[in-house]
Formats: sequence, structure tokens, C-alpha cells
Amino acid sequence: MNNPEPGLQTLLFAFVEYRKCSLLVLRNCPGCTAIPKSMENFHMLVKFISSTSGQIMMFAPVARQILEILGKDCNARGVITSEQIPEAINLLRLAAADSRRQAEGITPSPSENRDGKDEASPVDLSQRAHPLIELLDWTHKDDGFVLWEAAKDF
Repeated sequence: MNNPEPGLQTLLFAFVEYRKCSLLVLRNCPGCTAIPKSMENFHMLVKFISSTSGQIMMFAPVARQILEILGKDCNARGVITSEQIPEAINLLRLAAADSRRQAEGITPSPSENRDGKDEASPVDLSQRAHPLIELLDWTHKDDGFVLWEAAKDF
């Protein structure tokens, strides 16, 4: 590994599996200078801001999945207009229902691991999309729009 310049702080990225949820661990790593390409956008947050109802944040991979369902480009900034909100709500509800059906088919009930503790079910799209669906619903009631912004395209 290359040694960074004095005072330059770099990050070591690692995945930690905990109850079937991948967590991103950030640590100072004096000897590491490169971030793996596959993890560049993993830690980036995307903020969804309603013109009438508040805001929510989610990690870029989840936001990408949701915006692709809506047929939107994953640019650093974008908008879901008041005219597009009803269709967006409908598309996300359909995708969430489909994800829930698939998750029930794969993991019908929590299983026990070696320690005798129940394992948590993986988080599916229906759970991840729910806050945005609610935000869109509240915004639609007040005839508003939703913007998203991130540090860069994702």
C-alpha cells in the first residue's frame, strides 16, 4: 500500500454482516489511499426534499433502485414534479408489493442461527421505499414537488 502524505486522512471501507444486513464501516487507515470503485457511491447520501412536507435521506444504492423504478436519471439533482407524483406513488407501491411477495417466498419466517437467536429478515424494497412513498403522498395532497440532491451523480 502507498503511504499517504502527512496529514492526509484516508478511509478504509469494510462490510460487516450483522443479522443479514450489510453495514458500511469507515475507519482511518494511514496506509490506505484508494477506495474500491465498487464502493465509491455506497456511502453517499441522497436527500429527497418535499416542497411542502419535509425531507428524508437514503443511501445512494437504494435511491438509485427507487429512481430507476420511476424512470429517472440518477443525477446529483433532480425533481419529481407535481404531475409525476401520482404515477410515482403507484409505481413504487407496485414495486414494493412485488418485493414483499418475493421476500415472503424466500424467507417465510425467521430461522434460528447456531446461537439459538432469531435472525432478522433482510430489509426489502417495500420497507426501504415506504418513507419516500409517504413523503410523495403528503406532497401530492398539498400539490407540491419533490427534489433530490446528492454530492454527485450516482
